[in-house]
Amino acid sequence: MRSIVWSIALVSLFLAGLPVHAGETINMAAVKNKVTIDLRKDQSSKNLFMVIFFARQPVPEKESKVGHAYAATLEFQDDTNTFIETGVFGLYPKEKAWHLGMFPGQVDLTELDAKPNSALLVWINKAEYEKALSVRSKWERKGTWQALQGDCVSMMVEVANAVGLKVPPRNQNLLPSNFLLNLVKLNKI
Repeated sequence: MRSIVWSIALVSLFLAGLPVHAGETINMAAVKNKVTIDLRKDQSSKNLFMVIFFARQPVPEKESKVGHAYAATLEFQDDTNTFIETGVFGLYPKEKAWHLGMFPGQVDLTELDAKPNSALLVWINKAEYEKALSVRSKWERKGTWQALQGDCVSMMVEVANAVGLKVPPRNQNLLPSNFLLNLVKLNKI
């Protein structure tokens, strides 16, 4: 029975696109660098929650000078045998502010985020799932963005800590792609 549930869960996750921005979706099958880890203490079929950490490379001709880090939260629904996306989120400045200083910020995504280069899929318990959602809410209320101290990587550091991952030092992981790469290295089992 357990292998059937896992098969259904994995198929529903990788075939369904995660909504990002204005009709754009993340095609998980197209993400080249994917790693999955399981932090659940209770691995029953009733405890299927996940947070996915994403990173994408810079797209200088568009808007991004350093890339972006963002996350998705998912919950498995037994009645439909599918995952429900409960949030896809990252932190951006409201204005183009790619320099030091504090600016108005927002939890949002852009069409560029539909094409992440890498992903870390983390199975978590319900308590950690709720903590990840709480981090998102906190950053939404905060409403600020500041390079290196309150940016997309800073938000992902907080989500990673909330779900129980080992987190690389922020000051050594300035770029989103470096942060995710080192987050994977620290937690790969």
